[in-house]
Amino acid sequence: MEDAFRLLVESREDEGLFLLSPAGEILTWNAGAAALTGWTPAEAVGRRITLLNPAEGGTATLDLMVARVQGRHAGEGLRRRKDGATFLAFVSLQALRDPAGALLGFACCLRDCTPSRAAEDALRREAERLTAIVAAALDSLLLLDLEGTVIFANAAAERTFGTETPLLGRSCSDPTWVIATPDGGVAPNQVFAWTRVRRTGEPAAAEWTLLGADGARLTLSVHATPLYLSAELVGVVVAARDVTAPARAAEETARRERLHALSLRLVEVQEAERRAIARELHDEVGQNLTALRILLGASPEAAGEPLAQACELADTLLTRVQELALDLRPAMLDDLGLLPALLWLADRCAAQTGVCVEVEHTGLNHRFPQELETAAYRIVQEALTNAVRYAGVERVEVRAWADRETLGVQVADTGRGFDSLAASPPDGRRTGGSGLAGMRDRAMLLGGRVTLESAPGKGTRITAELPLALEIS
Repeated sequence: MEDAFRLLVESREDEGLFLLSPAGEILTWNAGAAALTGWTPAEAVGRRITLLNPAEGGTATLDLMVARVQGRHAGEGLRRRKDGATFLAFVSLQALRDPAGALLGFACCLRDCTPSRAAEDALRREAERLTAIVAAALDSLLLLDLEGTVIFANAAAERTFGTETPLLGRSCSDPTWVIATPDGGVAPNQVFAWTRVRRTGEPAAAEWTLLGADGARLTLSVHATPLYLSAELVGVVVAARDVTAPARAAEETARRERLHALSLRLVEVQEAERRAIARELHDEVGQNLTALRILLGASPEAAGEPLAQACELADTLLTRVQELALDLRPAMLDDLGLLPALLWLADRCAAQTGVCVEVEHTGLNHRFPQELETAAYRIVQEALTNAVRYAGVERVEVRAWADRETLGVQVADTGRGFDSLAASPPDGRRTGGSGLAGMRDRAMLLGGRVTLESAPGKGTRITAELPLALEIS
């Protein structure tokens, strides 16, 4: 039995096992001690244990003294190998005594703990690094144990959820720890994260709207995740991200979209009303005036001058009603499309004002969506009105074109011009008359734009480009 035990000890290669005399001389030296230190049994046996002390001194003698007094001693310290290199060793000494209590020697165990210490140091550094990253995170991070107590809170969480009392150590069910909402109520606080995730073992998410420490309204996207160690639920991690800016941006985008849709609807209603009034003027009032004119002109010789004046007034009223109907909504814009309506508008403008209006067109032999045709026609109508009224010219050029992406119109003259920067400042302020603003609004509602080019004495050019979001039919 003793031989088997001696064989087991001497064959161990993962740790040094040896016996020392009461004076500290090496009596036995196994394979593990030889592998660990570099000294063979023949070189080590008979020498004192101080051969393991590093050159700068060691504690081997002191370790023996402590083991002699206390019966055993264990600790870490530097030891020297045969080649002079040092290593961090774990040394365990056990005093051996006979039944009478006399000291027989010491049993010694020697292990190299350099790898484990290096691993521990690496783990510690990694933990410190991760802790620093979490602490510096912009998102609020809380760690709750299964009792709902905060055992970790980073700086962002203290700023978001904190009160005068630090978060660490507080219970999420503390009735004094509540989050005020903008409407004066109480937000579903951290209890949400703790109770739901602890109950289900599944992640949970919610969005909270609350008042921050400075009284400002905050929108938080909150995610609670169960924390498992070795398949056992040990806590809940709560992460809260401030999404106030994106939420406000989404609200603003939705508001603008609603406003845009409402504006489009108002324009559609306005054009529909114009169409209805124009048709009423043409069909009802115009026809009645025409019938009146026919009746008045049945026998003008018998009535003399008063009847002739009545006929002239009826002709004037009929002409005016027809002009009003055309101004409100020319029927050919609905019936024939944009190009015939523009050509008719140019001829009518020339006939009324004496200003020559030349029309150049490309790609308009198609029908376009009604809202695009209406916008293009109204922009040209307004620009022509301004040109013949203010430019002081005898000729105005109108150009219209269309490709697969854009429907464009342009009205240009070489007249008086004006300061276009004052009418279209870089900051986007609305200046100038309502005509230019109306043109811009019409284009903007359809995703297009109107550009103005003018300078005193250098004429004016107004260009509108409207995107063809729909296919040309």
